[in-house]
Amino acid sequence: MKTEKEKYKYSVVEKSDNPEENIILQTGLTLKFTLGDITKEVELYNKRKQEIEAKKKISEAVMENIKTNNPGIVEEMKKLGERTVKGIFIYEKANIEVNASNELLKEIDKAIEGNGKELEEIVRQTGIKLKVEKNV
Repeated sequence: MKTEKEKYKYSVVEKSDNPEENIILQTGLTLKFTLGDITKEVELYNKRKQEIEAKKKISEAVMENIKTNNPGIVEEMKKLGERTVKGIFIYEKANIEVNASNELLKEIDKAIEGNGKELEEIVRQTGIKLKVEKNV
């Protein structure tokens, strides 16, 4: 079995005065697919669409259920005032976004690390010397 470093081969196919503008050919990976693969992908998208529509209906039902089982909730929200209710909503929405952003940042950090390793391998195989920022 090939190691990660052996999966791809890199070579310079067009040199430039600026090494960062050298055109590099990456080989070692060939992608084969069928029309059936594309059809399956379309089916998956259609399934995902149905799932999203179902989740939307569930959310609508949850909202209705909350109003039904908490008869005074709308009135309580009115007592709190539109500004307070919006503040609570905006705060919670921002909290959810912060948590989601933290997860995405972890994924991006992994991708940056992977790109850095790939650049190191390209330099090792081709001898190109680059000035690369530390976070790449």
